[in-house]
Amino acid sequence: MKNVRKIFHLLSYLQYPLVAIALARLIFPLFRGFEFLSTHSEYLFSNYNQMLIYYGLALSFSSLQDPTKTSLRYERKIWKTPRKAKVILFATTVTMMLFFFTGFVGLMADQPVMKEFTNGSFILSIGLLSYLKFQLDLYAIHTSAPQP
Repeated sequence: MKNVRKIFHLLSYLQYPLVAIALARLIFPLFRGFEFLSTHSEYLFSNYNQMLIYYGLALSFSSLQDPTKTSLRYERKIWKTPRKAKVILFATTVTMMLFFFTGFVGLMADQPVMKEFTNGSFILSIGLLSYLKFQLDLYAIHTSAPQP
């Protein structure tokens, strides 16, 4: 079982190139110039849709890491304090629901650009859902661990 956890933990490192690609998709349209973007909004929406897809995939891969091995000092402070942990869990849940409902409403849109944008919104909400599960695991591990 430890080998399987190690494989998933190693797979979680794929999140970093995916975040880099998402960041590039976010920034590169700005290099085309605002004049170009104002007349070609579909180019901007297409890039931002791809950014949402890559970021959602990155969040999904980040949830594969072993929650017992990934713990920084500030993370321990957050997850051992129930009030702070609940705020983070609530914020993640609200963000996930926001992107899910945005995608759902976008399915009803008439414009093809908006329909394309919904794919990225749905994938990001699925990534946030898997990351929420990872956060719940972290919270359970840190609250059940003995206090030093």
